[in-house]
Amino acid sequence: MRRIGPRLCLMLGMAVTAALVLAACGGGDPTPALPPKSDPAAFTQAFVQRAIDYYEDNGRQKTLDLYNSLPSVDGPWYVFIFDENDVMIAHATVPANVDQHADDIRGVGGFPVGNQVAAAAAEGGAWTDYTYLNPSTGSFESKHSWVVRHDGLAFGSGWYQPGPSKDDGPAYTQALVQQAINLYEAVGRQQTVDYFNSPESVDGPWYVAMYDEDTNTIAHPTRKDFLGTSPRDRSDINGKPYGLEVVAADESGRWVDYVFVNPTSGETEQKHTWVIKHDGLLFLSGWYEPAG
Repeated sequence: MRRIGPRLCLMLGMAVTAALVLAACGGGDPTPALPPKSDPAAFTQAFVQRAIDYYEDNGRQKTLDLYNSLPSVDGPWYVFIFDENDVMIAHATVPANVDQHADDIRGVGGFPVGNQVAAAAAEGGAWTDYTYLNPSTGSFESKHSWVVRHDGLAFGSGWYQPGPSKDDGPAYTQALVQQAINLYEAVGRQQTVDYFNSPESVDGPWYVAMYDEDTNTIAHPTRKDFLGTSPRDRSDINGKPYGLEVVAADESGRWVDYVFVNPTSGETEQKHTWVIKHDGLLFLSGWYEPAG
């Protein structure tokens, strides 16, 4: 097959499939059949591996030319690449991210999604979940990404699923807590604590709090006076010792109900809090409804 240059590849546009572009810009047969999209996890892993194989066959510059071009995008799937210093060097759907360090790539509410993804990348590959803009729908959705560290670079891709609505308080709350745990797993304790102590981490009445191994508060963006103290002795306005229920949570998680001041409305309301222990720490969040 006659080879064509990267400029002409860019001109092919969305009308040309990713498979044809790979074949034209590369050489040989770089486009083995991918698993069906009905198995999104397998498809994503193969999609990333195909990018790594292309890099091995064609080198860095041709790989960047391809994966910074729209023809490389397949619906919600696209390959993003970080360099050895965690600077993004390929992202076809959000070109503004290119040349940005992972520190500066943020999601909803300033969530440090760039740091999470770059830190999660492993030589054998790793999954990491977060909330990000789905370029196919224009909405922020839950994204499941497979990230592989190869030759110092991080290659990744993923697929999207609509996350729970705020109208479903329990599901939204549990998803928010799980996202905090995912961040912790990727970037570690200090960056996670720093983010969830920041005002931008507050999502209306929702926020994430964290307690350390001794149940002392290490993150709480709306009550700085709680930092360094344990909830063990805390009671609600009705005298319910809700703090004891909070610190009794284990790895299976538990719901704790009590009456508290909603920081959004300033009103005393019923709060439903999901608490779960992970790696010795307690992660929690909750939602409010008018007290009965």
